[in-house]
Amino acid sequence: MSLPLTPDLRSLVTLFSRSIDDIGRFQEVTGDQLPLHFRRLLDHHEHMTVTLEAAYGGPVIVEVKRRRLNRTYYARKSVLRRQRGGEILQYCVVRLRCEFLDETVREDIEGEVIPLGRVLIHHNVLRRVQRFSLWQIMTGPDLRRTFGLDRPVVTYGRTAMIYCSNKPAVELLEILRPREEPAGASPSAAH
Repeated sequence: MSLPLTPDLRSLVTLFSRSIDDIGRFQEVTGDQLPLHFRRLLDHHEHMTVTLEAAYGGPVIVEVKRRRLNRTYYARKSVLRRQRGGEILQYCVVRLRCEFLDETVREDIEGEVIPLGRVLIHHNVLRRVQRFSLWQIMTGPDLRRTFGLDRPVVTYGRTAMIYCSNKPAVELLEILRPREEPAGASPSAAH
């Protein structure tokens, strides 16, 4: 299987969902179109683990919901929670190209105890995070279940790539917990 050189929204979502609509309706936006809270958390080229820990004043923990592993890649659907209180802060789909990371780094990631960003930082992997797209998302049934929502609301996310030793090693879809306000106008679907 040939993996993309840039993160592909549809292929990431359908690793663990039947369709993109199960997650939500996606509309690509610019950083200027994001509410300030979401812009600060998404519109950058840093690890989300570090960004969330700084924004919420404490460590986050990873909880893996599903995984796929083959000879080419390791993928997982997970959430990041505040260590204190357990609030879910982020929904994430990760696809890691096994060939681009050392065995000990892969083992720590596949151990599913430490958030991905922390593993790469701990192992001092030469890395660069590249944010590709920002998304406005009207939550679908899977995201509503994940975040404990009783109705569709708008939230925001991003697709990104982590380059390790200048190789496209990790594709990411990262979606933040929505603010509790009801959704406004529905974004048009990006299919």
